[in-house]
Formats: sequence, C-alpha cells, structure tokens
Amino acid sequence: MSIMNDRWIISQCIPPTHMVVVATPGIPDVCAWAGLTHEKSVLDRYVKSQHAVVITEEILEKDLEWRPMITPFIRDCVRKVDDNKVISFGVSSFGYDVRLGNEFKIFTNANGGIIDPKRLDESAVLIDGIVRFDKWGDRYVILPPNSYLLGRTMEHFIIPRDVMVVCLGKSTYARSGAIVNVTPIEAEFEGNVVIEISNSTTLPMKVYVGEGVSQFLFFKGNAPCMVSYKDRGGKYFGQSGITLPKV
Repeated sequence: MSIMNDRWIISQCIPPTHMVVVATPGIPDVCAWAGLTHEKSVLDRYVKSQHAVVITEEILEKDLEWRPMITPFIRDCVRKVDDNKVISFGVSSFGYDVRLGNEFKIFTNANGGIIDPKRLDESAVLIDGIVRFDKWGDRYVILPPNSYLLGRTMEHFIIPRDVMVVCLGKSTYARSGAIVNVTPIEAEFEGNVVIEISNSTTLPMKVYVGEGVSQFLFFKGNAPCMVSYKDRGGKYFGQSGITLPKV
C-alpha cells in the first residue's frame, strides 16, 4: 500500500483530456504504456524522461463516464481569499485539506440527556450551531469549552475501489486545543464526510466555516478490495449533510 502524492490526487479530480499509447524506447511496435491523462504536460514529461515515442494520441470529446474523486476540487493550496488569510485548504504534497461546511450539531447537557450511540435522541443531546460573522468577514461557529460538535466537509467524495483514506487534524486547530476526529474512509465510499471537533480547552473556541479543517491522506492498495463499502451497503454511503450515528 502506498501513500499517493499531489499529482495522483489531481489526476483523480480533473477530467482526462488525452488518450495515448506510448511505444517502448527503441522498439516502436511494442506498447509501453496506454491510458488517459488529464494534462498534456504530464504526457510530455513522461515521453521526454523515458525517451519514448507516442504511437497514437486522441483528444477526448467525452469523459468516458469519468467521475471526479473530490467535488468541488481546489487544485492549489489556498492560504488567502480576497487578501484575507484563511486556514489553508486544497491540494498539499501528499494529501488534500478539506473545508468545513456551514451546518453543525453541538452536544449539550442542558436537557439532561444521555448519549446512546445506538439510539441517539437528537432532541435531548444536540443543538444546532449558529453561524456568525466577525469584523473581518469570516464565518464561524462558537464551540463551548470542553464541548464537541459534528460538522461536515464542503466536499463530496467518490473513493476508488483500491483506495482508503486516513484523516488527520490540521496544526492550526491542534495548537489551539481543538481535536479533529474523522474515522477512516473506506474503498468506494461516496458522500460528504462528517467531521467531529472537540474543544479540549476551558475557553470558547471559534471554528471557521469554509476553511481548512482536516487533511485527508490517500492510500492505494496493491489490488482492489474484494468487498467495498458500497458492496456491503455501508450505512453512511451516499450521505449528504450531517448524518447522526446509527446501527
């Protein structure tokens, strides 16, 4: 199993534009590589580095039922929006930094409820987080001290059959006392991803909407799995928005 780099992530999220067959160096009639590329410059670099020859090259007019792995997709690492500094999001060297959506569920003990992961009573233990604006124009929600919220990614994912995803927190939040928790994303999962954020401090904390919140790392197996998350009817498959725990 290998961790995938920025070039691979981009190739999974930008539609391919060329179908090519490349000859083995010195043996023009033997195919060395055939497939799709999303970027002509990638093909050019390959041909140059391998001293290879392109046998055929066809510009694609259709996407061949291709679907992007991440939607919406930000190809660069974004640190500023309209000259305003943000918690970075987009492609990183070996991962993708996702953004936090604009809906939240915050756990509360105001109603004296009990959190039961198998039979969660939303009305007893959860309240909706309110999105506010600060003087810099940033959107945020307040997470009370020693509290926990559920959010979701802005991005929708379609994970390939031979890939699993591990999710980690970002250093900006970690250094502020926030713990970001996302369970692994399995092969052929589709949907938004629910993000769990805990405020481990004794002070209220701002959690920013539309900015980076977690880094996703993509691990590609040596072969596709026998049974994927989609195959076994995973209970969170196709989720949109915040899906509460269920069995």
